[in-house]
Formats: sequence, C-alpha cells, structure tokens
Amino acid sequence: MSRLFLFLALFVMPVVAMAQSPDDKLIVPGVRIGSWRMDMTIEDLVKLNGPESGRALVQFPDMVRQFTFVRWPRLGMGVNTLDGRHVELLVLGIGGIPIAHRTAEGIGFQSTAADVVKVYGPPTAETVPRDGQRNMIYDAIGINFQVFVTGRVNELRIFKPGTARSIWKF
Repeated sequence: MSRLFLFLALFVMPVVAMAQSPDDKLIVPGVRIGSWRMDMTIEDLVKLNGPESGRALVQFPDMVRQFTFVRWPRLGMGVNTLDGRHVELLVLGIGGIPIAHRTAEGIGFQSTAADVVKVYGPPTAETVPRDGQRNMIYDAIGINFQVFVTGRVNELRIFKPGTARSIWKF
C-alpha cells in the first residue's frame, strides 16, 4: 500500500506543479511570461495582479484588427483581448519599464535585434507599428520582439504559435 501511495504522490505532485506557473521571470514563447499564461482569462490576471489600471482600444497600422488593451503599468505588463475575457497577446515592457524576464536563451528587455536573430534566426516577418519601431515576429514559436530605433528590444509579445497573420499584416 505504501508503494502505491509513493507512486501516486510522485505522479500527482509534478502534475499539480505544472498547473501553476511560478513567477520565475521566464519567457516561454507561445506559452507564458513568468506567471502570466496564454490560457488565463482577464479575471485570472486580476486575481493574480490586482485590479487593472485601465483599458483602451488599440490598432496599430501593422495590425489586422482592433484589440482591447488591458494594462497593469506598475508591472510593465498588459494583455490584448478581442472579447474582453480571453488573452490574445501577453505584452511585456509597456511604458519602457525595465523588466527582468528573459527567455531560456537569455533574450529579453534591452537585448539587441542582432542577439534575437543569433538565437532565433531570421523572423517570419517584420512589421512597422510606428515610426522608429519594428516588430520581429516569430510565428512558429509565438513571440514578437518590438525593437526600437536604438536597435534594442523594448517590448515583446507572446501569442499562440501559428496565429501571427490573424494579428499582424504581412
């Protein structure tokens, strides 16, 4: 009986641990930024972070459609949603707030565009949301690095892999 209990404990504990994402400052393309996951709702994010500071409609010239941007600026993070409930994009780096989050390969806030290409290769597409900015979109893995005129990543977005054309025009 104790062997069965030990076996079940060893099996169940990792499953429970995987269900919760720690705020480990890890960016996992297509999946999460720290404890923020693509499968969360806005309600989940409010429970995790407290009340949002506001919502605004956004549609940059390179975007296919308009989104509602929900933000937590004190965290330097926000989300884009279509229906006000489900996450379409996790956004990191809003307001230019320095962010400690990094990919497993060490890419994050203030990495250079050259570093991004060295790690991930050429992007699926590049778009221009505003003068002095460009989006380096990696559709297969679900990450977009927004590079400013300085040549450094100032924002990044996580999205579901294979959905970039439903978000950006390219």
